[in-house]
Amino acid sequence: MLWELVLVLPLCLGNKSTTYWTVLQWVVGMNDSPAGTKTRDALVAALTFAAGLIDALSFLALGGVFSSFMSGNTVLLGLRIGLGDFPLALNSMVAILGYIAGVALGTNIGYQSSRSDKIWPYAVTKILSAEFIIIAIFTSVGYIAGRSSSEVVYLLILLASTSMGMQATAVRGLGISGVTSTYVTGTWTSLIIGVISLLRSRSPQGTLKRKQDIFVQAVILAAYIVGAITGGLVGTHFLLEATIIPGSTVGIVLIVAWIRFRQIG
Repeated sequence: MLWELVLVLPLCLGNKSTTYWTVLQWVVGMNDSPAGTKTRDALVAALTFAAGLIDALSFLALGGVFSSFMSGNTVLLGLRIGLGDFPLALNSMVAILGYIAGVALGTNIGYQSSRSDKIWPYAVTKILSAEFIIIAIFTSVGYIAGRSSSEVVYLLILLASTSMGMQATAVRGLGISGVTSTYVTGTWTSLIIGVISLLRSRSPQGTLKRKQDIFVQAVILAAYIVGAITGGLVGTHFLLEATIIPGSTVGIVLIVAWIRFRQIG
């Protein structure tokens, strides 16, 4: 019924139908407009905020591990083995294995035989939908069982890191220059290289694109820091109950992506 109304309405508008179709294209993302790019970048920033928050909550509540920061987990794994702290080393190992599983699952769910040139490929929405389910399970288990046993803690670490692996795969599929929602070391590297290159360059060619990339990278880094700050503030009082915040954030991203880019497949 809704789509019949969408198609019939311009016939009733007469000369105003051109404006109608322009607005409709913006709403559902039927073109690769600058507005669509800005929406995409805002959604990635929201996902990065969620990643920073989950990382902070995982570190505070799940035995000092990170859900998305695998460089940190790898260092902690080696350090804890060296110190003979094998239970905490196992936490780091579970986080790494969960992340690997998330990347593998995300790649399989969003597999495409050829790379899409769309601003927001449908495969990305599919991966994020699966991530949302896993975060919802993570939040539910945290609410119901808390940290009642080491087995529950391992399960929570596994769920959190798996969701972040899937998110990293989804964001990578967007192909934004120098940007990921979890691998912030790479984003820092791209940002600094971009700034120095911009300062050293004497050619105006590509300057606008470089400035846009730098701006997006800076926003992504800020979103991750704000997410970590939020995790520190709420985590000290609510711990795992606060996971409803990143879960809700991913849910909102999915809703906006579906409305804005649902014609993309």
